Amino acid sequence: MDVSPLWVFWILLIGAAVVTAVTYFQPRFVGRAAAAVMTLAWLAWWLLGRRLPILAVTTDPSSVFFSWQMDKMSWQLSGVWLLLVTAVQTSGGGRRAASEESLIGLRCPPLAALLLAATGLAPLLAGNLAALLAAALLLIGAWSAVLWLCVADIHDNPAQMRPQVVWLMLSLLFIWLGATMAPESGVSSLDMRGWPTAATSSVLTAAWLLLGAWPFHGWRPTEWDLPPELAALIHTAPALAGLTLLARLVQSSDVSLGYSLFLTAFGLLGLLVGVRRAWANFSPAAAAAGLALAQVSLAALTIVWVGADVVVTEARVLALAAGLVFGVRGRRLKAADGAGKKPVWETYLFWIGPAAALGAMAGGPFLAGFAGRTGLYRVWVENGRFVLLLVAVLLHMLLVTAVLWRFGDSPEFEDETGDPRFQLAAGLLLTAGLLSFSGLGGAPLLIWLAVLVSLAGGGLLFYYGGEAVVYREALRRAFTVELPLDTPRQWLRDGGGWLETAVRDAAAILEGDGGLLWLLALLIAFLLAGG
Repeated sequence: MDVSPLWVFWILLIGAAVVTAVTYFQPRFVGRAAAAVMTLAWLAWWLLGRRLPILAVTTDPSSVFFSWQMDKMSWQLSGVWLLLVTAVQTSGGGRRAASEESLIGLRCPPLAALLLAATGLAPLLAGNLAALLAAALLLIGAWSAVLWLCVADIHDNPAQMRPQVVWLMLSLLFIWLGATMAPESGVSSLDMRGWPTAATSSVLTAAWLLLGAWPFHGWRPTEWDLPPELAALIHTAPALAGLTLLARLVQSSDVSLGYSLFLTAFGLLGLLVGVRRAWANFSPAAAAAGLALAQVSLAALTIVWVGADVVVTEARVLALAAGLVFGVRGRRLKAADGAGKKPVWETYLFWIGPAAALGAMAGGPFLAGFAGRTGLYRVWVENGRFVLLLVAVLLHMLLVTAVLWRFGDSPEFEDETGDPRFQLAAGLLLTAGLLSFSGLGGAPLLIWLAVLVSLAGGGLLFYYGGEAVVYREALRRAFTVELPLDTPRQWLRDGGGWLETAVRDAAAILEGDGGLLWLLALLIAFLLAGG
């Protein structure tokens, strides 16, 4: 019997079609149908894991060569993705009340989750650039369709999501450029040893775009009111595809050696931008998106410096902690009027999920983020890059404070249709996926101190400090210096005015879709110069 790595993909895709029919004809069986589909998907995933590695080759009528593979890494990453989708289904997203302005009957239906589950899985199984291009195109199409269907604000004006779609579509262009510049003997797999610099640079840019890492994070939706569980999938599906592609690059090419300086700078700046957005806390969605950006940056940094061996642990933090941050966290719902007081043990039980998300994103011990974070710190210490270590620890402290704000300051909420037991089950499921004992034995004392200091420092900032606006005002006053002489001050004013004008002009050029075209032109020029 032939075994295909696409078994799970087809089960999820056909299951999405079945759930669509059930949604319209027998809505009361939607939850059961989705649970049956996920059970079959997990069974197929387990069976495929017993036959690794698996390779399948297909050719379409135009003689385009597609290769699909499932090795140990892609199998484990598929399991991480399935675990997040299962938690979304378990949390009760499909049982939420219908939105009056929605085109489909449920606010966050299992249909949307299964569609994203299938298309988000496909890029993880790509064995060459042609398959990756087709899988990414399918993912972007489903991603756009789910946003259009499930966000009422987009119905009247679909053009407002054009910038997000354009950012993701740029990744397709760079995958295609990489395929055209790669040697003919190299396009049959994602082994990029010996590829021209321009080809690997193009694929690296595509991976960074799919990751949504700084400065290519424009596709992350922050201004729309997404259902929390759906937001977790929307922010994670493209990022997980980009993380897998980056790991393939690091595993089979020397791209990390030639671009480590730029990637490190982009990673640290992305971490800083993500933390700043989470501190701003303009809305829960914006704060959660900022934390996702920070975690993506950390994952990219770790893979570039440590290697592809930590991609699975970083993917677990990226997907599962993001699920907890965006709302699949099992928090205690506010008791209805007249309801009895919750037992103390039950209250603490509902906070296990947020605590796991906090510890994993901060690289705490016994959680998935610890192995990658200690590995990153160890490499920096061995190479004498103590400044990078110090910067990372300080940014981690701010990240811990931002996560605590996300969970600690957000009020408890009422849900007329959701069941707290399903929320609790989803949170515990994701927490179990974050548990890990890897890296505990070999970390030196300095690395342990770096991790614990970031955890303790972030907690102290949250406990003894005020709100984010208080910190911003204090920092502004601390870095405001009154110069004694009028002339130097006037020079600084003039220089600041000139700089402000230049920034405004640059922002005007880069604003909107035209700005993306300018950015694309600059990137292509960079690739050609590098080749």
